[in-house]
Amino acid sequence: MLADYVDVGLYLVLAAGIAAILGHIYPAYIGFRGGQGVATAIGVFLVLSPLGMGLTLAVMGLVLLVTANREPSKRLFLADACGAPFLPLFVYVAERSFILAAYAFAVVLLIGLRNLKRLQQPWSITERLLEEREKRA
Repeated sequence: MLADYVDVGLYLVLAAGIAAILGHIYPAYIGFRGGQGVATAIGVFLVLSPLGMGLTLAVMGLVLLVTANREPSKRLFLADACGAPFLPLFVYVAERSFILAAYAFAVVLLIGLRNLKRLQQPWSITERLLEEREKRA
């Protein structure tokens, strides 16, 4: 948002966005093991394409409504996995920018690759994390 505010140009704004996402996924201060990058990507696209991200969040919300009887962690993972493929399309429709749509595709691909193991076995990893959390509590 700051890069956009100081009007440094589109490519530096995009670089700042990818730096924020990579910094979340691979933080240097905790051994390059961080989060999934989804929340940071949502923040980046709320600045770059509020309408495109809003439409993507709407898809994610619909998935959450449809899966109301599932466990919360499964619902959130499913909402992310179902909403993400629509982001490049919605960004293109909202902004009419091939560059932003390609950037959205690259971010979705990056986050997908980061979470490849989770995508291949979504429930076993989530259930393991919840069991570890319950043991700590």
